[in-house]
Amino acid sequence: MENLTNEEKDYYELLVDLLDNGEISDSERNILNKRKEKYSISDSRASEIEEFAREERLQNLKPQNDSENSYYELILDFIENGIVSESNRKILNKRLEKYGITEVRAKELEYFAKQEYLESKKVKFESEEEKEYYEFIVDLMENGAISENSRKILDKRKIKFGISETRAKELEEFARQNNSASSNDLLEEGKTYCNNEEYDKAIEIFKKAVELNPNEYLNWQWLGRSYYERYSDGDEENALNSLLKAVELNPNDDSNWYWLGISYGMNSQYDKEKESFLKATELNPNNADNWYKLGISYFNDKQYDKAIEAFSKAVELNPNDDNNWDRLISSYQMNGQYDKAIETLLKAIEIDPNSRYYWFNLGILYYYNERYREAIDSLSKALELLNIEEEEDKEDFWDTDSSADYRYWLGRSYYMNEQCQEAINYLSKAVELNPDDYFNWYFLGSSYLDLKDYDNAVYSFNQCIKIDPNNEVVRDILQILQSSNGGVSLDGVVSGISKGIDTLNELSGKINPSTIGMVVGAAKLVGKFFGGSNKNK
Repeated sequence: MENLTNEEKDYYELLVDLLDNGEISDSERNILNKRKEKYSISDSRASEIEEFAREERLQNLKPQNDSENSYYELILDFIENGIVSESNRKILNKRLEKYGITEVRAKELEYFAKQEYLESKKVKFESEEEKEYYEFIVDLMENGAISENSRKILDKRKIKFGISETRAKELEEFARQNNSASSNDLLEEGKTYCNNEEYDKAIEIFKKAVELNPNEYLNWQWLGRSYYERYSDGDEENALNSLLKAVELNPNDDSNWYWLGISYGMNSQYDKEKESFLKATELNPNNADNWYKLGISYFNDKQYDKAIEAFSKAVELNPNDDNNWDRLISSYQMNGQYDKAIETLLKAIEIDPNSRYYWFNLGILYYYNERYREAIDSLSKALELLNIEEEEDKEDFWDTDSSADYRYWLGRSYYMNEQCQEAINYLSKAVELNPDDYFNWYFLGSSYLDLKDYDNAVYSFNQCIKIDPNNEVVRDILQILQSSNGGVSLDGVVSGISKGIDTLNELSGKINPSTIGMVVGAAKLVGKFFGGSNKNK
């Protein structure tokens, strides 16, 4: 643009910076208005400068090579009513990788394509009368339609301006398309707010889009999604109603049923939740997310066989998603298929051998299957990977819970493998990291007891009592340890075991039924070490 004053040039450069994302927000517009007033630039001149800046930006966004041109043309083919559908978006993403185009450049090319699309839809008026008639249509149009009363007024204006029936229909169709395009602009703007977790703003935008075009299912879907994500009072009902409307308008779109299912779950309507996800999988059986959500529904309903089927399908379609593997493994466990759970974990590790979570869970499964040597190997690998993470991020490492838990389970596995000194090494670190955990101290005490280190055993079990004063099992063991200098019959030991069995069954957290056997063993050791008769065991 020629003949710009220094002030206009500064205004222009500011415009270029603000147009980096393609559009100017309300807050950015306020900045521009202040700069315009400061430089005494008229509204008409400011509009000229902005129009030039936009045109120049568009020229810079043009495809620069054959790959970009192919990608751009594909976007043009996919644009419908100013937007790209989610199914076509997946194709674009694959093509993006194929052409080696960055995400930033891809967004620029898409913006350019959409502007070209909108330009092609602009009305070309043949006279001032046509322009006035068109503007009158826009004023009378409500929700993309014209009422009977408004139609009568239009007919009179049509005769007045000498506009033919054919041309009048063309102009009305243009108005309807532009109305839809405005709705689509709002849809895209709302998506940006929603994806940035600005849900209040997103809801406000989507409400406007719904008003402009109530027959566009995506307006309703994204409004429902935003209500769901915001999750404040009343949003459950608003989300459900919006998504029901989306399904009504387009019952063949699987994403509508997917989000409807999520909304039903939010409203505790679990049967309808499951029905919705089933419908989503029927419409699009190649979407892993549909199968994952269906699996969750079955899992929560304790239908583990069906959950396994759903999660297996999710894993098949998207083997790189940890959630799919985790849920499949959990379903096998809940279904009592521990060998299948282990088999599945080993497959997951083949895909991601550096996942400490996989190695940790594998160790736990080996433990509960009494394969203690394998449990030790797996848990050692998990701890090794955890230590690498901790070393790489010393200052900001956050996962201290895992640091304690990994050492606890490794120590517990060593204990069950009758390697009590190794158990003590890891359990001592576990109690250091998490001194308020009952089980860390319990297994540490049991390990010391096995090595006949009674002073440390007493100390550890006393820590258990501080955490859980009502634990009768540990109290009985302590009583035996503290009162004995020899010759204790097993009667007291057995009595303590009997009293504690019920308590053990009620404990939660890191304990399982096999732990009862460990307590029994510890109690027997007390009797043995202090003179109990082997014959009475």
